[in-house]
Amino acid sequence: MKNRNRYSIKTQLLSSLLIPLFCLSLLSAAVIYWLAINMSQGIHDELLLSAADSVLARINLVNNKIVVDLPEAAQALLKHHDKDKFYYEISKADGTCVFGENLFPNVSGTPGTMAPICRDDIIRGERVRIAAVDFPMPELNGRYLVVEVAETYNSRNGMAHQILLSVIVLQSLFMICGAIAIWFGIGRGTASLQAMREAIANRNPYDLQPLAIDHAPEEIMPLMDAINLVLSQLRSHIDAQARFSSNAAHQLRTPLAGIKTYSELGAKISKEPKVVEIFEKVNGGIDRMTHLVNRLLTLARIERTISQPGTNIILDLNMIASDAITELVSYSMNREIQIDYFPSDEPAYISGDAASLRDLVANLVHNAICYTPENGQIAVLIQSSNFIELIVDDSGPGIPEESREKVFERFYRVLGTNVEGSGLGLSIVREIVEAHRGKIELQDSPLGGLRVLVSLNKVNDLNAHPYELRKSEQNLIGSA
Repeated sequence: MKNRNRYSIKTQLLSSLLIPLFCLSLLSAAVIYWLAINMSQGIHDELLLSAADSVLARINLVNNKIVVDLPEAAQALLKHHDKDKFYYEISKADGTCVFGENLFPNVSGTPGTMAPICRDDIIRGERVRIAAVDFPMPELNGRYLVVEVAETYNSRNGMAHQILLSVIVLQSLFMICGAIAIWFGIGRGTASLQAMREAIANRNPYDLQPLAIDHAPEEIMPLMDAINLVLSQLRSHIDAQARFSSNAAHQLRTPLAGIKTYSELGAKISKEPKVVEIFEKVNGGIDRMTHLVNRLLTLARIERTISQPGTNIILDLNMIASDAITELVSYSMNREIQIDYFPSDEPAYISGDAASLRDLVANLVHNAICYTPENGQIAVLIQSSNFIELIVDDSGPGIPEESREKVFERFYRVLGTNVEGSGLGLSIVREIVEAHRGKIELQDSPLGGLRVLVSLNKVNDLNAHPYELRKSEQNLIGSA
């Protein structure tokens, strides 16, 4: 079940940065829109005042009568577009309309003293913008006339909508580009964490050496120091356990050898057949105990060897398997079991610890000999493709499918086999395979028994350093 308290650093950083960015974007959009509307209003007001001046220029006094020469063509130029309705009016100082449409409210202020003004009002139920200017008429004994022009808000509203749309589009693009930049920036900033995870995931499972921190960013140094401290403590604990197992096994070998010597001597000098039988059973038990102690010694040695960096070298598995099988030929001949060895046609280069890999092959072949009946057959094959595969087939009873995973547990033995053993052989094999980042599978053999298939990583570049985990970690974390 997923932990509900777990959270993502990247998501948290994104929310912490994008929310303020979004708020700032809204604020800047509002400010830009307000400034643009005010600027647009000023421009339209200037045009409206220019229209009022144009009307003013058309005023003449003919026979003491005010005449405005404003033909349709001139009115069309004043309107300059068909989106708005255009109104104009010329009135006296007392508000009496002398020319135009008598629709305008009275102007507040004294003609001759007021500057050109623009104001909002309502004409025929529509909101309009009115520009008013006054000017003297010497012919009318210095009296003033007021010229007012008005237009509806359609073009202004249209421009406001265009400005709003452009602001929204620009701010949206800004937000998207900002989010992308923040996403990649955060990804680059957290790349060192991903690199550290990969460095830990790609290292040998038994490698508890400290992480390389020479080129690590300062922000993750405390984390790496804490991980290195845990690795150091774990390494010390495992080393102590391995030393204890090794020392205990060594201490057991001497008394077991002494007991076996006395037991064999007792069987030789005893005259009683039952006593001799008892000594033989004691010898059998001592042999099993000695075998178990040797297995424990092997396990302790493997655990300590494969956990040390720099022990892996480039090896040809063909040669390793040949040496291990040669040591077991006499044992198989005593049991009248035929061993066929088929090396690969080309060198099977792998990177590993020679002694551990020899134990791997020896354990598999020894197990096959133990569980194969007399006059049986064993085949050992090395195949080279994308991986190096070690295959051990036997004509023994095999292992039931439901027990194939359990046989890798320490001291587990399949019931009903009647074969003496310690239950550590396949456990040792799996530890060696996992330490070399390989895979092991149990299958049905064409010979009728069990097939053990071990897949190991193939080495293609023989010039590469066999085991440069420390340096690769440095490069990986430092380049993130």
